[in-house]
Amino acid sequence: MIQNIFKPPFYIDEYRMYIFNSDYYICFNILTEDEFLCYDILDVMNNKKINKKYDNIRIDDEYLYINDLPVLLVRGWGYLTGIGGLRMNNEEAIKAQKELLEYVKNKLEENYGRN
Repeated sequence: MIQNIFKPPFYIDEYRMYIFNSDYYICFNILTEDEFLCYDILDVMNNKKINKKYDNIRIDDEYLYINDLPVLLVRGWGYLTGIGGLRMNNEEAIKAQKELLEYVKNKLEENYGRN
């Protein structure tokens, strides 16, 4: 379902502040200055292999943490609920945002060393 809502491929802006979907809607604020981590996240979101294993990945509300440091803040509320967007109700939008966070978490855990 998440692939139908937040359509890949995903992109990072030139300042590494946001991750966008293929329609250029903001999916995440990037909260880390670790350039390699930013691009590892982007790679796994786009089903690519990464060379580093990340441990201690967790989700708390609208944040994704790695080693207790906030890395991503989920976005896209206007895209999900707005008149020019998907017009979801609040419960559907919250579920979509949580699924997107879980998607990234699972991809980071699964894609280490995968071809």
